[in-house]
Amino acid sequence: MELRGHHLICLQFYKGLGYNEAFVENLNKVVEAWEKSPVLIVEGPDVVCKACPYLDGQVCKLSDKISQKDRLALELLKLKPGFLVKKAEIKDKLPKVCDRWKNEACIDCLWKKFCFK
Repeated sequence: MELRGHHLICLQFYKGLGYNEAFVENLNKVVEAWEKSPVLIVEGPDVVCKACPYLDGQVCKLSDKISQKDRLALELLKLKPGFLVKKAEIKDKLPKVCDRWKNEACIDCLWKKFCFK
């Protein structure tokens, strides 16, 4: 399974919500699968994006900042595309990166009100 940079962090805060029923169903499967097996870090659309109603080919129509958020996530987590990573590894790194992530990546996010309560 493949995940892009910002999904490595954002899925840690997933609470069963999404853009539509098909998207949520896909996210539930992704989260469950990631609990069992590491994911491959990729650039560009991943398994989450494939079910997103805002994906148009290889482009996110919801935000033009997705690639920036991917780069920031990988920088903060000290990871690169092509590497395998377990969900627990990301969870362990969150306390060190959360403040900067919230201040830089979450500012314009539709989901921020659900993540950090």
